[in-house]
Amino acid sequence: MRLFVATFFSEGMLDWLLESGMVLSDLFPARALRLTSRENLHLTFQFLGEVQGSRIGQISRAVEEAISDLEAFYFHPGLVGVFPNKFRPRTLWIGLEPAEAFQSVAKKINSGLEKVVQTNSKRFLPHVTLGRFNEEHAALGTVDPSAATLPLFNISDQERFINSVAIYRSELTQRGPIYSELSHIDLNNYAKL
Repeated sequence: MRLFVATFFSEGMLDWLLESGMVLSDLFPARALRLTSRENLHLTFQFLGEVQGSRIGQISRAVEEAISDLEAFYFHPGLVGVFPNKFRPRTLWIGLEPAEAFQSVAKKINSGLEKVVQTNSKRFLPHVTLGRFNEEHAALGTVDPSAATLPLFNISDQERFINSVAIYRSELTQRGPIYSELSHIDLNNYAKL
């Protein structure tokens, strides 16, 4: 099964991310961008790919042990960008700050997992994928999404914190991926936020 380690967001944050995606999609030609569905908006700390189902317990224990000393933290949106570059954009994303807090979580997860599965050691950039471009389009390279005015970020403190990570299964379907939580790990002190 296809697995990844991620965190999902509060209802208020999901609403804001979806609204931001819609605002940004207006910058591009019609049907050039397919927005990420609300239920699939998340931040991936580590993509594991195909893993045998019998290894889920071992993976979950490795992640839990690796992040056992981490505390929940508040976050806010950062810059908007595209992957791989503005001349051939394939993915529209929004960064999350403080990057150092997200990078610390990702580093610990990677460290714990590399003992039990093959991990991806690429540089981690904390972001949420807002959409994917459907095709190459000459006009895409001329648009600068970082210049867009996003909706007012008026999300309460209670709705803008990272308090857990989880291991998810990703099932690819013709309508898009379906994510199922397999294991949930709370960060320390999240009840105090």
